[in-house]
Parts: sequence; structure tokens; C-alpha cells
Amino acid sequence: MTVRYSRAKMKLALATALIPLVCSIAAHASAPLARPFAVNPSPASLAFTQYLVDKGLVDPTAEENARYGFVNRGNTPVIMTKISVSCGCLKPEVIVGDQRFRPNDQDELLLPIPPGEQGMILLRVQMANQEPGAHEYTLTVETRPARSKESQSTDLAFQLRVPDRGVTVRPASMVLYHNGGRIEEQSITVTDMRPDHFRVEGVSCDSDLVQLRIEDAVADENGFRRIPIKLAVSDHVPPGKNVTVVRIFTDDPEYPELRVPLWIYGPKQPNAQISTGEAPAKH
Repeated sequence: MTVRYSRAKMKLALATALIPLVCSIAAHASAPLARPFAVNPSPASLAFTQYLVDKGLVDPTAEENARYGFVNRGNTPVIMTKISVSCGCLKPEVIVGDQRFRPNDQDELLLPIPPGEQGMILLRVQMANQEPGAHEYTLTVETRPARSKESQSTDLAFQLRVPDRGVTVRPASMVLYHNGGRIEEQSITVTDMRPDHFRVEGVSCDSDLVQLRIEDAVADENGFRRIPIKLAVSDHVPPGKNVTVVRIFTDDPEYPELRVPLWIYGPKQPNAQISTGEAPAKH
């Protein structure tokens, strides 16, 4: 049996079949566009070119140094907040561009390092202040992202071996406390154990609180030449920590300048009277 459809019925059937497709297209067109996922920026990161400098056996010259390059590889600024050293004989210096910073241990630094910025930490050690033998010094760098209070620390190491040498400075560093009384006169002794002795030509200090005087050289029981340097501190030391350096200048090209770090702690400030807002009682 043959079934025949009229042209009108065929058009109606075709239109009915296309209804789901048209509705699907309309629904897709009216749907809101999907938004791209927000990508969180990578955390700020300060990377160093090296974390350990090993000089091995060094010459007993005036100074040895270690250099630690760094770069901010993140896409947000990093704040270098503090630098701590394991020995007062170390003098770190932070170099960023044309700027140089010499932070004091235990003091807040707050040095911003922009993304992609490179810099360097220079660490210097006076050899005449160190005992012969193996030495390892550490330097801790504390940082945090600019928009965060979460701190991170990075340890850097400096290793070397000091041979028996001919020049010493004692003490290697000094810490003095002014507790309202007078600080007794101190002494720094430079000893030259070599056959050809150098001559101390002058001394200076970066602080006006310190007065220095070179005494006459004397020979000890071993025949070594000792040059005493007397150090006097002013009675008027301001409160808090005062950091300075004693510099000793010689006529020897191997030891042109010897340095002794010096910390002077002034008296504590008296407790300020707290006002309660009430008038004093009458007697």
C-alpha cells in the first residue's frame, strides 16, 4: 500500500522537527558568556645566585669578602625587613642599583625590591680580627611580600680558613654600656709578629662620642711589637644603641686599614610620668 502525503503536511512535519534545534540555538545565544578564571599572581620570591661562599685557605690580608647576588623573580614587590649576622665582625652591605644600605643587626631595614629588580649583598670580614683556623659565618635575610605580614628567612653562609698570620687586633669588636655612670677607658691592641713591623699612622672613629689616642709601641715577651690604642667614651651618651667603627691606619700596603666595630649602649630613658587627668591632691 502506498501512502501519499500532501505538500502542506510535509511542510508541517519539517517545521515540527526543526523546533528543538531552533530552541537550542536560541537558548545558547541568550545564555551569559562564561568568564575566564582569575589566575592568582605567583607569590613574591627573592632568589639568590649562591647561598654558600667557601674561600678555602685565604691570605692573611686586611679583608675578605663574599658577594650574594639576588633577584625578585615574583610579580609583586618584596620587602627586605632585616639582616642578622652571626658575628659582630661582619659588615653586610646591600646594593640595589646605585643605592647602598648598611643595615645594623637587629634594626628594621624595610627595603623594597620591585619585581625583576636585581641586587647584591656584600659581606666583609677583617682577617686581622680572626683567630687562625676554620671559620663559618652566617647571615640571615628576612623578607616578606609587600602586601603580607608573613615573613620568610634565608640563610647565607661564608666559610674560610685563616692561616697563621703576623698581624692581630684585639678585641675584634667591642660592646660598651653606659648606665648613667662613666665608661672606663678601654684599650685596643694591634700586634705585629712579622720581622718587618708596620707603623700605625693614625686612628679615627665615625662617632663624636669616642676619643682615641695611640700609645708608644712596646715589645712583648716574644719580641712581637704591640701598639696600644686607648679609647675614651663621652659621659654624654644618648639613649639607645649607637653603632660606630674604630679605624686604624698603617703604612703597610697589605694592612692599610684595620677596623674594630663598636656598639655603645646609652642609658635607658627614665619612665615618663603618666598623667591621669586628675589634679594633684592638696596637702
